Amino acid sequence: MIVSLRVKPNYSDIINAGKITNNIQILLSDTAIKNKGLMFKNINDALTFLNQNERNVGFNSVYFDGDDIDEEYISEAMEIAKVLDVPLSYYESYKYKDYEEYVEKLKRINKTGNEKGVRVYFQNPDGFCLKEIVSYFFSNGLNISLNISNYVKSCKEYKSDFEVISKTYKDRLFNLVIDYSEIEGVVPFEIKEIFKIFSDSRFINSVVIDIDVGMNIKDDNVRKDIEGVVETIRSLFSVVSEKKGLVMFDADHTLYEINTKKAYSKLYTMLARILKKDKEDIRQLHQKIISKLKKSKVPEKRKINYSLGKILDDKDLVDEISELFWNEVVKDLKPRKCLKEVIKELSYDYDIVIFSDEFRDVLVKKLNKVFPEWEEYVKEIVTPEITKSMKPSLKYYTYILRKYKYPKHKVYVIGDSWERDLEIAKNKGLKTFLLERDIYKDVFDSINDLKEDRGNPDYVVSGLKEIKNIIKKDV
Repeated sequence: MIVSLRVKPNYSDIINAGKITNNIQILLSDTAIKNKGLMFKNINDALTFLNQNERNVGFNSVYFDGDDIDEEYISEAMEIAKVLDVPLSYYESYKYKDYEEYVEKLKRINKTGNEKGVRVYFQNPDGFCLKEIVSYFFSNGLNISLNISNYVKSCKEYKSDFEVISKTYKDRLFNLVIDYSEIEGVVPFEIKEIFKIFSDSRFINSVVIDIDVGMNIKDDNVRKDIEGVVETIRSLFSVVSEKKGLVMFDADHTLYEINTKKAYSKLYTMLARILKKDKEDIRQLHQKIISKLKKSKVPEKRKINYSLGKILDDKDLVDEISELFWNEVVKDLKPRKCLKEVIKELSYDYDIVIFSDEFRDVLVKKLNKVFPEWEEYVKEIVTPEITKSMKPSLKYYTYILRKYKYPKHKVYVIGDSWERDLEIAKNKGLKTFLLERDIYKDVFDSINDLKEDRGNPDYVVSGLKEIKNIIKKDV
């Protein structure tokens, strides 16, 4: 279980929090949003310092208190969360005439988050009993960061409600939140009891400790107290937090089948109309440009926007057409059989990472189409924005192995291409699975022929369920 500290996005607080734990929740304010350029600089400088001192620190989420704040700032907070590649945890105290008005606002925020590609979790307000949280949050499709501080003193009274939430709504919980004032210097017995109830929920991302903004975590005594609390919470969850290994999935043709023929046809029809040229001439010109750019290892040159920019001068028009193209591609995606079942079941015991040379915004579109709940089960998606490279590239495996620190024999790599997905992994000692694609069935006589002609993976399989069964038996 990850223990995360909620701190302001200034240089010293991030560094001091990063010395205690490797996970941080950023506490946003309207001031930070107004000065987001400086905020991002502070974040980058602090992370650079921590990395130089061998502290690999990441972010849990962005926390935003919406009280007395214009709604435009909520949208800005979502954009910041998107840049940091984390969910938004939103809080607003209850001050409405009725619950419906309050919940309708939260549903609007949730919808905006979905449209922006940002997952939103709502922290329950002070004074809400657990039954109200179930009725007005979970029952309306909202995801929760559950602040348990208000229930500590009445743990026994709320025990049955906690058990209902932990079992019935476990896949909709993101964080457990606790005010540091409740655990200062020691974790009370009541909190330990609450943690026990949630200890079998592998869906909870972390326990967030909400540090009072006035606290000086540079102070040695304060820092030692926080360190003690962090270690105690980690130990309470230590049994369930240990995963058996890491599973890396390629995306296109591995998690879903993709066919771009229709999208390209519509693209060339549109370009022919705009340029008043023959559709076939446009197709040949664009395919010639693409064939040259495919050899480039520079990620930006592999974007469709870049190739279209060689044909059209209007950047806004290029962006608009690119968006339409990808929307058309996404329409025709077909998830692999048993995709959701396999990812969910493997995520109980393994960290799941998706590695792709598709760019993040497009990959998220695709995943949202074939598996809308993917963020609940996937630890990270690794894209060219992170590796600064395209497949096949050692950088994907180096980044993932350094970050997750699993022994190589406990890292499983699944892809549809030996050269692009598996050859480097095999050479590094990782276990490799070549997933058969339908297009091979007319070319190879048997799976054994496929294995011989497509490199030397550890396993050649015809479906995701087969992969799951092999991994689970590999003890």
